[in-house]
Amino acid sequence: MDTFDLTCMKEPEAVFLIEAYTDRAVTYGDLRLMVNGLANRLHEQGIRNGDRVVLMFDNQLEFIISHFALLRLGAIAVPMAPDVSEEMFQHVLQQGEPRCLLGKDGLKLPGAIITDAIVDADSQFITLTITELQLREEMTEETMFEPASLDSEDPIAILYTSGTTGRSKGVIMKYGAVRADFEDFGQDLGFDRSTRIIQVMPVHHADGWCYSFLLPFRFGSSVLLTPTFQASVAASFDRLVGEYGGNVLIAVPSMLKSLLAFKPRYLGPVEGKLRYVLCGSAKLHLDLVESFETQFDTRILDNYGSTEALLIAYYTPEMPYRKGSVGMKAPRCEIRITEEGEIAVRSPYLFGGYYKLPEVTAEVLKDGWYYTGDEGFLDEDGFLHLAGRRTQDVINKAGKKISANAIDEVLLACPGVADAATLGLSDAIYGEEIYSFVAASEIGKLDEAELMEYARKSLPREQWPKQIIIVDSIPRTAIGKVIRSALMDDLKQPTGGV
Repeated sequence: MDTFDLTCMKEPEAVFLIEAYTDRAVTYGDLRLMVNGLANRLHEQGIRNGDRVVLMFDNQLEFIISHFALLRLGAIAVPMAPDVSEEMFQHVLQQGEPRCLLGKDGLKLPGAIITDAIVDADSQFITLTITELQLREEMTEETMFEPASLDSEDPIAILYTSGTTGRSKGVIMKYGAVRADFEDFGQDLGFDRSTRIIQVMPVHHADGWCYSFLLPFRFGSSVLLTPTFQASVAASFDRLVGEYGGNVLIAVPSMLKSLLAFKPRYLGPVEGKLRYVLCGSAKLHLDLVESFETQFDTRILDNYGSTEALLIAYYTPEMPYRKGSVGMKAPRCEIRITEEGEIAVRSPYLFGGYYKLPEVTAEVLKDGWYYTGDEGFLDEDGFLHLAGRRTQDVINKAGKKISANAIDEVLLACPGVADAATLGLSDAIYGEEIYSFVAASEIGKLDEAELMEYARKSLPREQWPKQIIIVDSIPRTAIGKVIRSALMDDLKQPTGGV
């Protein structure tokens, strides 16, 4: 990290991080001293260049300090949710073989509680609790070791996917790829010292990881870190843009809907406070864009990417909106559309493969091109449009390929529908049958029979759902991905169906 000291010392009194609601803050000067102190402690515990270290924190400053300390050592961070399932936890431990686990105060693991420092004599696996008090007590100008000099191919993190499309895989994030992507994106969006990012995404996920860590640091910006987005965050959003001065929001479409719902309750003004909103991870509909931009007097900048490829396409503040598009390709990104319609990407931002899964890596990374699994097209002006996933978004009914996304688009246009998700589930007669789930904008305002009638009037016969199920809400991950297993739990098994 050759620029770490220089960046921190350029304006040491400038704020790097603020925790909303707790008011804990870290300046760039404090960041350097706290990182040095923790890195020294980890070095004393035997953590070295290339060691894998699990990080289990909520959205809190201890995560940020810990990750920078690992960079200082050349160690590889493996972020995980503090409430991770036992199955997932064991999967990461067995596959990743981490040397150490750093966790929040009071972190509860399956069958154990982290104490200050426990060393397993058999595996030499170290667990450490990290607190702000310790970090401030250990602040120091010096390191007891030579800080790691990272090359572009060096891994700095392994981010495990959510597993919505299969068993969770560890995505290797390369230092050079991350720096190149952040450099281009931050410059295109005009990040500078006046930028304050409202970071509501979980830090263990790629979006939260990017926007709370190296990206703002590169441009001397600051981060307003909140708990992972929930009703209480939406209800106090006026404080985030007013009292705390947040001016760039990181969000997914479902969050924007929540903010619109809470807006009438805000005590402070929110109009014109946001420079723009960076939105991705799920389909962004035009009516939501228009409503949010009008009511909050801001601009929504859609984007498209993945953990494996980082940002592939996005809008900049100067770029005109193109209906149905996620923006134009990133500066150093090449995009080609295969004969089957799949989006393939080649760029210096690509990941280093799936950890210990060479065969799986070879399926998606071929001759320098990453095959995203998404379908789409480039229009005549170079704007990228998405058509859905090649696998889950395509239903194979009686040999006909049907887009689940196209059905959702029709259902979302029905008055009173707030959200929709369509699945193809196994059927003895057709191979797969269509089941659609919808959530109402107002409780009790939808009727399944009326929805079915609307669908049959609006869709070709082969796209008619076998059943439409009204649910309280469409279950999604923290980044807006539909949780298919939860939807299937809501489905009553119809006679002769699934």
